[in-house]
Amino acid sequence: MSPLGIAVLGSTGSVGTQTLSVIDHLGDRFRVVSLAGGSNTDLLSEQVRRYKPAIVVSRSSELVAGRLPLASPTGLVDAATHPDVDIVVVATSGHDAIVAT
Repeated sequence: MSPLGIAVLGSTGSVGTQTLSVIDHLGDRFRVVSLAGGSNTDLLSEQVRRYKPAIVVSRSSELVAGRLPLASPTGLVDAATHPDVDIVVVATSGHDAIVAT
C-alpha cells in the first residue's frame, strides 16, 4: 500500500508539530506533500529539509530552506488541493483556513 499524502496547514504551531510527530511515529504509512507555516521560518525550514514537501506556504516572503514559499492565503488552497494530498490537517485558525478547505 502506498503512503497517504498529507497537507499540514499550520505546521509550525502546536497542533502542526504534534501532527508531524505522529507522522514520524507511523513510519511509511504517510508522506508529507504540503507544509504551511506562519512566521516561524526557522522551524518551517527545518520541516522542509526533513519532509521534502512538494509545496511550501508561508506568511513570510523569506526563503524557506532555499525555496521561495507560496504566499498565504492562496497558497493554502494550493497546499490543500495538490493532487497527491489525501488528507488535510487544518492546524491553523481564521479565515485563511476556511478558504483552503
